[in-house]
Formats: sequence, C-alpha cells, structure tokens
Amino acid sequence: MTIDAHIHFDEYDAAERGELLRRAEAAGVRGLVSVSKHLPSCRINEEIARSYPHLVMPAYGYHPEQEPLPEEELEALCRWIAGRGDARFAIGEVGLPSDARVPAPAG
Repeated sequence: MTIDAHIHFDEYDAAERGELLRRAEAAGVRGLVSVSKHLPSCRINEEIARSYPHLVMPAYGYHPEQEPLPEEELEALCRWIAGRGDARFAIGEVGLPSDARVPAPAG
C-alpha cells in the first residue's frame, strides 16, 4: 500500500484535484496526508478531506520556515485545530526549518 505522507495538496488547482486523485488511486496510492502551512491552508485541507475522506487525511499546522506568528494568530490557529472535535486529522509542519540543521560533530 502506498501513502504519500507529506503533500501540500491545497496548493494544487481546485479544478485539477479530482483528476489528480483519480490518477493517484489508479497508480496504487491508497492515501495521502495533505499538510497545511497556515490557517487558510488548514481550512482548505479540511474541505479537501471532506470531499475525499477515503483518500485524504488533513494535517494542520504552521510551516516552520515562515516568520513566527504573532501570539493572537497562533492562539487562533490552536483554537481552530482544537475545535475540530472528533474529526480525523494529523498535526504537521511543526519541525525545525531545514536551514537550522548543523553537521554532526566528527568522531
């Protein structure tokens, strides 16, 4: 079983999503995690998951390579996520930005 564990599916044109998912299923993909990068992206991914519940799992969060959110926006995002109740979702984009990586010490 193939699952795409990290795709920003909300960035694809809404008119193309159905066909893309049909082709993915035909190729053997059985699920994908559509990762959000901010609150508007979370809302879009929630709608995508409602339209394709057998295939799309939304992941809510804030992309770490963006500027930190002001406190009130962070609280609004967290309240929105908490308000999802018993809905099926993941938390994503909560790691360190790739430019924060440092080489491991030798030896």
